[in-house]
Amino acid sequence: MLERFKGWRLKFATGSHDKAETLYRAALEITEKVYSPDDHRVASAASYLAEYYQAVGNFKKAEPFYQRIFAIAEKQTPTGDSEDFRQARDRYACLLHKTGQHEQAREVEVRPVLPGSRSTPVKGSVVNGRATNLPKPAYPDEARGSRLSGRVEVQVVIDEKGKVIRACATQGPSLLMRASEVAAFNAVFTPTRLNGQPVKVTGIIHYNFVSR
Repeated sequence: MLERFKGWRLKFATGSHDKAETLYRAALEITEKVYSPDDHRVASAASYLAEYYQAVGNFKKAEPFYQRIFAIAEKQTPTGDSEDFRQARDRYACLLHKTGQHEQAREVEVRPVLPGSRSTPVKGSVVNGRATNLPKPAYPDEARGSRLSGRVEVQVVIDEKGKVIRACATQGPSLLMRASEVAAFNAVFTPTRLNGQPVKVTGIIHYNFVSR
């Protein structure tokens, strides 16, 4: 079934948006019939719809799917000791930031607070200067008509090798956020070490857009 998801994701990438949404919904319905409501495969199927709605800017429709994905991940790993949990938490918090629900986002970001949780990534600040490769984001076609400009702030998680594994645009013009996230995922940084050991680190990338 996951192989079908990949094919349907290609339909979205190539512009077949309506078809992709229909297929993602059908896939989720099928998965829900086969597995229990808290199964990780249901969360995986729901993630395609969540990402689809966020990509097209329909945050209202995306939010309940992210909320559901996070609830499943939290139930399965209450101490947060899994990458699936951390990714679900970060994606849900990201959407909350984008919709202006900053207090709720911060509440999600600090979960879990249970004893035994593994350490979270080391916190950093603006990391533009530490990049060994920092591609410029493309200027979106939909922003050209209004000659949109401004700065976008992207929160990133950088892995032990210096690659961006998560990116969330939290501030700036909404039409410029998606392009900024795409650019952030292609950035590469000098790895961070703590006591001689490579560690994950969080940081902020700033992108400045000039109207065209």
